[in-house]
Amino acid sequence: MENITQRIFRLASERGVKQVDIATACKLSPTTVNSWKTRNIVPPSDVVIPICRLLEVSPEFLLAGWTEHYPQDVALPADEAALLDSFRACNDEGKMIVRASALMEARRASEGAK
Repeated sequence: MENITQRIFRLASERGVKQVDIATACKLSPTTVNSWKTRNIVPPSDVVIPICRLLEVSPEFLLAGWTEHYPQDVALPADEAALLDSFRACNDEGKMIVRASALMEARRASEGAK
């Protein structure tokens, strides 16, 4: 199974992207990027997004090889859409309260299911 490092360099090869291009996108030295390849080192998480942009792939694909992910344009049921609209209208404190409430309810539901 291909890991993230192997996937990065396979995609780079397929797209004609050089290690120096990856280094530039990640604001790292070419030596660092080369060490990922030669030592099969997993790159740090803060370079995932720049690499995804450079290679034109999703983070899900780069990290896990997933070719399918949750579509952004999926139609939500009316009650979920209303909840999301309400959440988006909240200030930061309100969003924190909603998240905490949802987490507590989810824990309660999972404990009840046991």
